[in-house]
Amino acid sequence: MKRVKIQFAGFWPGFDPEALFITKILRRHYHVEITDDADYVICSGFGFYDYLGHEQIRIFFSGENYIPDFNFVDYAFSLYPITFLDRHCTVPGALLSSFDTMTRLQQKSRDYAPSILKEKPLFANMIASHESERNLRGELVRLLSRYRRVEAAGSYLNNMPDGKTVKMDDGSKFALQKQCKFTLCCESLAHEGFVTEKLFDAFCADTIPVYYGSSTVSDIFNKDAYIDVRDYDSLEAVADRILELDSCEDQYLQMLRQPVFSDDKYIERKMAEIEDFVCHIFDQPMEQAYRRSRQYMPARYEQEILREKKARQDPSYGRIPLWSRKKEALARIMRERLNGQR
Repeated sequence: MKRVKIQFAGFWPGFDPEALFITKILRRHYHVEITDDADYVICSGFGFYDYLGHEQIRIFFSGENYIPDFNFVDYAFSLYPITFLDRHCTVPGALLSSFDTMTRLQQKSRDYAPSILKEKPLFANMIASHESERNLRGELVRLLSRYRRVEAAGSYLNNMPDGKTVKMDDGSKFALQKQCKFTLCCESLAHEGFVTEKLFDAFCADTIPVYYGSSTVSDIFNKDAYIDVRDYDSLEAVADRILELDSCEDQYLQMLRQPVFSDDKYIERKMAEIEDFVCHIFDQPMEQAYRRSRQYMPARYEQEILREKKARQDPSYGRIPLWSRKKEALARIMRERLNGQR
């Protein structure tokens, strides 16, 4: 079994390398050593370009609305449907940490009996830490609350006893959603290609999602299985559709029973694609696995950012604003071109 030496940079506080899907795949195929003396750095965008300065092969991961900068990394995993040679792999939000859960969701029978409604004494929930663009989260909660109570169990608009909030890690989010007929799962913003775990979580809890976000969501999920805010002229029309389903048991069950995915082989196909992508990176001879350009403009920009990092860490360090240095670097490159030095 091939030995691979990896390290991690730029992840969030409390990050567990063993929980990351990349690490799990690597351990199935290679003898993995996590060490500072690594040949590959697996990196993310938390912090300020913490992965720069690492000369190793850089493999970027983001589950946020951040498009990887391929000037600085060799390969990337992100939520976005990017095609760029052999350098990018799209990973839907929920698959980032829970391959097994998604496989069970795909295989699960949707032939619910009417008795499932007895397990749903609550109308709807909205779990968020902040407002979304266009104030959609707050407006939907306010509109629907005129009809029935909406359980706001995140820190935003919280209306739970003693301000209690629910979490995915301890199962409290799933338990609450499972008691609800509807889940308001609006993304923070409608950025094309940006699809997080929100719809997955709602489907896992056997609740009908009310979704706002990227139109590409229908490439993954069956449009007949959720309410897409984009399909309606106003939030009032969205609220009317929710209330219509709430008042008609047959219509509600018809939507709840719909297949979750547009393609019933989606999960296994996507999992195989991700695994193949990881193995492609590490099966290559290491010296052939680099993809980023390490010369001229990308290298100069990297040095500019490293100088900025040093200035942030050491106030006594001579500091010129980053935008000014970029301007100077571009001017220097143009002078060199004119002088025939490149």
